[in-house]
Amino acid sequence: MAELARQAAGGGEPQASDVDTILARSFYLPFAGPLPAQVLRESIRKRVRTYLSQYGDELRRTIRPEVAFEVPLGHACVHGRIDLMLRANGGDRRVELIDFKTSENRPPSEIHINQLRLYAAASERLGLEPVKLAIHDLEADEGRRHVFGNDDRERNAFATRLEEWVEGVRSEDFKPVEDRSICPDCDFRRFCRYAPAEARVARQA
Repeated sequence: MAELARQAAGGGEPQASDVDTILARSFYLPFAGPLPAQVLRESIRKRVRTYLSQYGDELRRTIRPEVAFEVPLGHACVHGRIDLMLRANGGDRRVELIDFKTSENRPPSEIHINQLRLYAAASERLGLEPVKLAIHDLEADEGRRHVFGNDDRERNAFATRLEEWVEGVRSEDFKPVEDRSICPDCDFRRFCRYAPAEARVARQA
């Protein structure tokens, strides 16, 4: 996606055939084995071609792909990378932010939406005005676009939560979550003392 966006930012017109060219040049999975690698390659080819057919025109408005940023937050500095920044109508400072996900046919989680809000805060520090935030699910059938507004209240609430998390890490305060339904999908469930037994077994399986 970044390669296609760079091509568009340079004045090019990304075509479906460009996907094959990029994959031939850059796709490299040395430990996957020939069959899994071919399956993954075809999956990528299909998903990106679908994106181009439905949303490819927006790449003409590319400002820059993979925009790196740092946002000071309390006693920490949050690093991130915005997948795609587009020009928006209504002025040079107005931008749209796109985040690509491979979530496999499920709606974006709250943490993904908050991630976009953090991107919006970073964009404002760059002197820009983010007017549209979107998550594009590349894995969803025929592609799926979820659009969110840049809500100051929700973003500020998330910033407060982030500061609390940072302070928790600094003070080694790691309280277990109350909603145990998320434990089976947690990256730390295998060795977390608070994880239910079935979550640990699911991880080992």
